[in-house]
Amino acid sequence: MTPRTMPVGKGSTQDDGVFPRSVEHFQGTTELAAEPKRIVVISTGQADALLTLGVVPVGSTSGDGADLVPQYLQDAFPKQDDAIADVVDVGSRLDPDVETIASLKPDLILMNNAGKDAAALYKTLDAVARPLQRRAPVCTGSRICSCWRTRSASSSRPNSG
Repeated sequence: MTPRTMPVGKGSTQDDGVFPRSVEHFQGTTELAAEPKRIVVISTGQADALLTLGVVPVGSTSGDGADLVPQYLQDAFPKQDDAIADVVDVGSRLDPDVETIASLKPDLILMNNAGKDAAALYKTLDAVARPLQRRAPVCTGSRICSCWRTRSASSSRPNSG
């Protein structure tokens, strides 16, 4: 069963829209100096959540044999067609292409803990993000809305280059 509430101690204590902010997640704490604009998702559930919030990721992984952005999401968000078409493939959710992720210069990298060695992947992504003054918070797909939007704020517009 998927939890529907924010786990105790996770998210941010800041009001929506307030930056800088600290976000507590399953791999530690991430400092967000400003509202993220360029977001990469490592797990397909994060793409669902971001699009629901009106934000199109700049990069995404896909499940085995699945479309980068599943057709049901393309159908659900027709006004985002152009931005969805520009989402960059960053590999599989179990083995993302770290170089491609780095080339996108993300403000934020989102992933979940399911089906992978999340601690090791987090360390790899954090090492890539750190030189860009960015860190990669980890939130499960079901909690991404609470972790990033509700507790950490965002906009309701798609990412821009």
